[in-house]
Amino acid sequence: TCPRAAAGEAMTDDVRNPYSPPLATTPTVLAEASRPAAKRPISAWILMAFLAVTTLSTIVPALRMGWALASGTRQATSALGMIGWLAWVVGFSTLLVATILAIHRARPWSRWVGLALIVAFAAVGLLRTDTDQYPNDGQRAGAAIAKWVVLPALFVWWAWAFAFTAKSRAYFT
Repeated sequence: TCPRAAAGEAMTDDVRNPYSPPLATTPTVLAEASRPAAKRPISAWILMAFLAVTTLSTIVPALRMGWALASGTRQATSALGMIGWLAWVVGFSTLLVATILAIHRARPWSRWVGLALIVAFAAVGLLRTDTDQYPNDGQRAGAAIAKWVVLPALFVWWAWAFAFTAKSRAYFT
């Protein structure tokens, strides 16, 4: 019993049943439950596919190298070098798979990790040395335009669509 009620005083609004839910959270929870989930943006699908291909292209050569070393068809020149290379492959592949799963589950932090990976892929694409031999100046100019104009424009669009559009912000929140 309430001490005020026992003394004959009137019950006020500040005395509530301790077993009733808080008033402020009930409508919010109901509103969030009734809101439909945001659809995954196409830029997220593209990044997940790109990361899956990159993961496979990292794991398959590692497995082939391991098989060659285990079967004795190839000798390791440095055991420490092989351990370092294996640690790099396992760590990089784990990062890529964890990012794919996080994007699929719409974790808020995966938006920024995905953006960092897009920027890293853009940097690799732009900063790599071009060792191709072109038969004429027209092809060389076309390759330069593709590398310095088209590729950066595509990466900027992809990064913007992945991290900053309203659809992606709704998906990752």
